[in-house]
Amino acid sequence: MVAGAESTGTTTLSREPAAHLGTPRVPGYGRIHTGAELAAARALDPAADPDCPLWTVGDFRDAAVGSCQTVTTTWSSVLRTRLGTTQSSAG
Repeated sequence: MVAGAESTGTTTLSREPAAHLGTPRVPGYGRIHTGAELAAARALDPAADPDCPLWTVGDFRDAAVGSCQTVTTTWSSVLRTRLGTTQSSAG
C-alpha cells in the first residue's frame, strides 16, 4: 500500500507495483475531497483560490474515512471477481 497526501508522488509510486501484481490501483481520496471543498468554496466565491484549500481536522477525518471506503469497495469487488472465477474453473 502506498499512502500519502496528494501531489507527493503516491500515484507514480503505486502504478508499477499494481501492474506487476495484477491488482487495481485505488485512486487517492484526498484529491477528490479537495475538489469537493473547492467546489463548495467556489459556490460561495467564484474567485476562490484553487491552490489554497484549508483542511481542518474534520477534513482529514473525512478523507481517511473516504479512503477506507474506496479501498474496501475496490478490494471487495476484486475478491468477488477472483473467487467467482476460481469457483467457476473448479466446478
